[in-house]
Amino acid sequence: MGVVARATTRLGGVVLVAACATARPPVQTTRAVEEAPPRALHAPRTSCQPPHEPTLAAGYRVVRWPTAPRFLSVGALGGALFATTTSSLCASADGGLQWRPLLESLEYPTLLAMDHGAVVVREGIDPNGDAVPGAEVRWWISDDGGERWRDQRAAPASVGHGVTRVTVPRVGARDAVSCGGVLFATVDREGGPIVIESVDGGDAWRRARGVGALPREGVRVRCVASGFVMIERRDRMPVAFSRDAGATWRAVRPPPVIVPDEGDVVRVERGCVPLVPRGLFCELYGQTWVSNDDGRRWHRGSSPVGGRSLVERGAQLVGVGGGVAESNDSGRRWMLRASGAGRSNLGLRGGIVDDRSYWLAGSALWWTDDAGENWSATLLSWELVAVIDRRRWVGFVAGPDGEACRGKVVTTVDGGRRWRTTLSRVVSVRSIGGALHATLCGPTPRYRVGRDGVTWRPSTMDAAGDDPELDPVVRTGAGDFVRLEDDSVRGGDAVLATGWPRDIVPVMGRSRDGVVDLVVFGNGTVLTRSQ
Repeated sequence: MGVVARATTRLGGVVLVAACATARPPVQTTRAVEEAPPRALHAPRTSCQPPHEPTLAAGYRVVRWPTAPRFLSVGALGGALFATTTSSLCASADGGLQWRPLLESLEYPTLLAMDHGAVVVREGIDPNGDAVPGAEVRWWISDDGGERWRDQRAAPASVGHGVTRVTVPRVGARDAVSCGGVLFATVDREGGPIVIESVDGGDAWRRARGVGALPREGVRVRCVASGFVMIERRDRMPVAFSRDAGATWRAVRPPPVIVPDEGDVVRVERGCVPLVPRGLFCELYGQTWVSNDDGRRWHRGSSPVGGRSLVERGAQLVGVGGGVAESNDSGRRWMLRASGAGRSNLGLRGGIVDDRSYWLAGSALWWTDDAGENWSATLLSWELVAVIDRRRWVGFVAGPDGEACRGKVVTTVDGGRRWRTTLSRVVSVRSIGGALHATLCGPTPRYRVGRDGVTWRPSTMDAAGDDPELDPVVRTGAGDFVRLEDDSVRGGDAVLATGWPRDIVPVMGRSRDGVVDLVVFGNGTVLTRSQ
């Protein structure tokens, strides 16, 4: 289980994600390493706590203020979540609602591996995979789930180094794996490896029934959960599994993962875990895949909060990154549990449908019908271009790589249940000022414009649009600007709030009678004027 070329991790639920920040371990646990002298950090300092609430102008209130920081990497071990900001290692025992610091004052820490109680954290490499200039690359290792830590300059030779493991009988040259009261192991035969099992503690062994032919090299057995046994290739790709401790087995078609080059940076490689009743959730080489038919067909999974999805238990997924969201249907729909700080945790664009209904669009379509108290999301496998009302949406399906002429506009009139193509051979489509502008493929560009995504008319030119990620300024329908200036939120000429974090940016606003009375931010926070 080496972490230098390939760190592995046990996925009772593990994940990497993306985002926030703090400098060197004052470790705030009861039993910790000796405190090292403070050092100057090259990484931005960010604590494990959410930002302080701002001071609001009279008559205004804030809904959904962040309760979680934004994380760069996230993992799980047992019932605890671990996460890193740009300078801290944090832990949560309540599913991500509250976080406490374990290590602080680090240089871009990243969770690399978690297995059998061991947690491995590397620092000195930034989120792009580059060495931080002037910073040391170091590893922090805990063998007891984060209670005590030691640091070293060289990468650990084994993820499980120093971990107390359950002693099981050995079969040939391999350890047997105990799962659901049964022992499993792989042994080599002339025709290739086979899986054997023992139900009496290892006194008697027999070949596991129902397991088909296995790859000739690098096959291993892994106990994912009580009674759920997975047979994997060396690269953690699933081959077969059993949900009932070996009584029955199913073959798995591995997900279409793009395997990186051997020289890539150290990364956590997880594997697969079960979803009930017939689902599998895999995260391999930083790619997330979900199957609802026991591994016959796969679709890409993702986290709607800017990170990756994390299996918690049964069919439930927890997405952690710029917030904490949960899904009970294999990741199709999500509910926001804890909003986080960050530029665009939920969306870069949005709209206001009525006094209580707003939407945000990012990696998912987020919606609230109670003025921001609760947000729910639907994951889409293409770009959402516009939301016309609660049920009518417009999307863009890009063509495969190198085939730009195969893009198309799709629309729904029933809230995303069914979609139909309304414009083909589309290179791009954008929503600008309430109008949809499409560029069509051809020897010379052709343009179409429309408002509902169904009816289109020719246009003489394309329209330029602003990049919402570069300019955190929005204009209300009445023409008033909402912008961040220093640490203030300004609506027109008025200051609506001071002490506002720069990474919580406005996405949309509304004004009435010359007064900005509603601002929705990209992380789901809402600033509103009391009536």
